[in-house]
Amino acid sequence: MKFLVNNTETRNSYGYKDATAHRAIKAVQKNESDYKAQLIDQKDEEAQQFIRNLRLFIKKSGYELVSEIVIRNKKTGKIH
Repeated sequence: MKFLVNNTETRNSYGYKDATAHRAIKAVQKNESDYKAQLIDQKDEEAQQFIRNLRLFIKKSGYELVSEIVIRNKKTGKIH
């Protein structure tokens, strides 16, 4: 059975509204977007922890940080 999905409704291959399928598809889409957001938050936290560790390493090595630290994720291009 083929489903047509848009923002407001889901119709089956016969063109009838299928609310059950619509709710199920929307739930899966929401779970996917929540999971992606969680991964992004986790990567941001990892980057911030890396910067904190780098600052600590600089301090413990007897150096002084004289400028801000800017890093970029090679995969996403996001700058921290």
